[in-house]
Amino acid sequence: MNSTAVAIICLAAFALSIFISYHRKLNTGVLAMAFAYLIGCFILKLSINDVVGLFPVKILFLMFSVCFFYGYAIQNGTLQIIASHIIYRFRGRTKFLPFVLYFLAFFMAFLGAAAPAVSSFMAPVCIMIGASTGIHYLILLVLICLGSGAGTLVPWGQAGVIIRGIIEDSDFAANAASISSKICVNMFITGLIALIIVYLLFKGYRASPCEIKKPEKLNTVQKKTLGVLLTVLALVLVPAILNTLHPMEMMQRFSRLFDIQMLSIVGAVVCALLRLGDEKKVLLESVPWNTIILVSGVCMLLGVTEATGIFGSVTDILNTNLSQTAIGCILVLLGGFMSFFSGAISVVVPLFLPMVLTVSAGGGHSPTALASAITIGAIMTCTSPFSTAGSFVLSCLPDGKMRDQIFGRQFLLTCLTFIVPVALMALGFYNIL
Repeated sequence: MNSTAVAIICLAAFALSIFISYHRKLNTGVLAMAFAYLIGCFILKLSINDVVGLFPVKILFLMFSVCFFYGYAIQNGTLQIIASHIIYRFRGRTKFLPFVLYFLAFFMAFLGAAAPAVSSFMAPVCIMIGASTGIHYLILLVLICLGSGAGTLVPWGQAGVIIRGIIEDSDFAANAASISSKICVNMFITGLIALIIVYLLFKGYRASPCEIKKPEKLNTVQKKTLGVLLTVLALVLVPAILNTLHPMEMMQRFSRLFDIQMLSIVGAVVCALLRLGDEKKVLLESVPWNTIILVSGVCMLLGVTEATGIFGSVTDILNTNLSQTAIGCILVLLGGFMSFFSGAISVVVPLFLPMVLTVSAGGGHSPTALASAITIGAIMTCTSPFSTAGSFVLSCLPDGKMRDQIFGRQFLLTCLTFIVPVALMALGFYNIL
């Protein structure tokens, strides 16, 4: 059987995995692992060790360590209290509140909370604020979903560690942290522009003042948690920033040693020793085991697909016939279309990002621009009523009739927001950093 036929079988296996998982409520990753074994060993004649070797250990260790550490701050309410205080301070400046809430959603994800966790905390609060101030639901939807989506793209965020791990296995490994950070900045600006457009469209500037109960102060446990959290972030960020501003051998060494994944393990140990949370509960509830299994399976099946050589053929076609701008615009739309039917970070990015990086290396294109295109395109659909975040925010609306009315508008808004990343890609914005 030729490589093209096997590649088609692999792609059909991806589609079948998603279809079965959707209808039978099974984890796509487990199905993908099974298909990786069947196709790899029985069609491509790979050994069992070859197939097992496709298991993405680096990515999964990053996801586990970071989520385990930041789980303490989520479990004991540290992040929630900080967020409540920020909202309270801006209660009288409701015209600016959508932008404050956008920065808050980003900040919570920046501190390590997963996008679903940010949405689950902020959605009820934002819906309540919207009801009392007159801020339109679709403004709140965009700021929650895109703000948290951008925040998770920081190199230590749940999405960022996946992207960084994939880049570290490519020709751009030396610049993995830099590229993933730039993708985060591009997504943040894209989301902010989308929010401004929606804000003006639905007249968010006409919001009226609201009354919010003063939140409680941080307790002793939460203060200690915040101290550990800020210490780890400082150890990660300060050497990297100093090395960027004034490159020195010592700063480069510290930057390499103070890696987020190992510092997260140390931070989690400190939190456990200080009894800042229940370790077993954090492991069970804050580590995204379903996502870890899903990413593992997708990466294994992706590795089997790559063994057919199909990605090389696609790369040659793209590099021969299309410019970087054209490729980028196609990737935005492709990422968005695919993530309507599957997870943006758990499926679409692991599936397409390795190929995108190969295209960048082969064609001399900017890896930041093309990686931003596929990633941002996939994340933009998080406002859809079919996505986890979008459907959760929709479910927080108290009126059933309103939910029915908003459903169609929410879907249409998701489609229209793609104008922003396509326009930015066409203008060369993603290539600036």
